[in-house]
Amino acid sequence: MLTFLSRLFSAGKEVTSLGLGGPGLPKPARLVYVLLTALGAVLVTAGVLLLRKYFGAEGILVLGIICVAIFWGWVLRWLYADGRITFSHILVIWLMASGTVMGGASYYLALRGITDTLETLARYVMVETVAGSAGYFIKSTMENIMSRKADSTGQDI
Repeated sequence: MLTFLSRLFSAGKEVTSLGLGGPGLPKPARLVYVLLTALGAVLVTAGVLLLRKYFGAEGILVLGIICVAIFWGWVLRWLYADGRITFSHILVIWLMASGTVMGGASYYLALRGITDTLETLARYVMVETVAGSAGYFIKSTMENIMSRKADSTGQDI
């Protein structure tokens, strides 16, 4: 078992030193990816169980909010670094992030048995995420149709 753990540790060290197989660097074996993913899943599960034991459902809700914020912040940074960020991206990301947090809060309220606030919050989440995403989808579709009409002057669409 100790040999297996030392090999796993050295493989993980190689993966991080190689930058997961960047340009000009050899890619590590798929087994390393699978083992690191399994190890990550075990660590996350253990962390959530410990969090629940010591902080309860409130701790899991706070952890979820932090993870959502980190993920959407990373998406915004990625879009900004590519130079593709627009106000629409920021708006949709805000809608999705707040909808995810509010959806988690509705599950927490259901766990605690607070049904009067739960119904209002669930309705707000549905309106915000579904209507906001549908509105953005319609806007994007219309922009694409208009840009195709402008590009193909004199041709039937």
